[in-house]
Amino acid sequence: MPRLPKVALLTEDALQADALREMLQEHLALTHITSFLELEKRSWDGQIDALFCDWHFGKNGWKEALENVRARHPDLPVIFLSRTGGEREWMEVLDAGAFDLLVPPYSAVSLLAVVEHAAASRMARQWQSETLIGGGRRA
Repeated sequence: MPRLPKVALLTEDALQADALREMLQEHLALTHITSFLELEKRSWDGQIDALFCDWHFGKNGWKEALENVRARHPDLPVIFLSRTGGEREWMEVLDAGAFDLLVPPYSAVSLLAVVEHAAASRMARQWQSETLIGGGRRA
C-alpha cells in the first residue's frame, strides 16, 4: 500500500482541525498542533511532507510565521489556509516564501493536489542540492 502524505496542521481551531482530518483521512495523515511553540519543539525532519497553517495573522503576519517555521524547518513547504484571503493576501504569502494560500471552500482533491505538488517540489529541490555542486553535475 502506498504511503499517505503526512501533513501537520497548525491551528487553534479544534473544529477546523477535526473537519479537515475527517475530510482528508483517506488521502493523508494529518497531525494537529496548536501553537508555534509546539511546532518548534517537535522534530519534523523527514516526518511530514508539508505544513498547513491556519492561523490568524496581523500585519506582516505571513512573513513572521514563515520566519518562525523556516528557522527550524528551512525546506518544509508551508501552505496557508485562510477564510478571507484574496489576491493581495495570496501575493503577500508567496512573496514571504510560502508554497501557497488556499481559501474555502476546501475540497479533499484540491488540498491533496497542493500537498502532492509541495512534496514533489521539496523532493526535487533536495535532489538538485544533492546532485549539483557549484552549478555542475557530479561525476
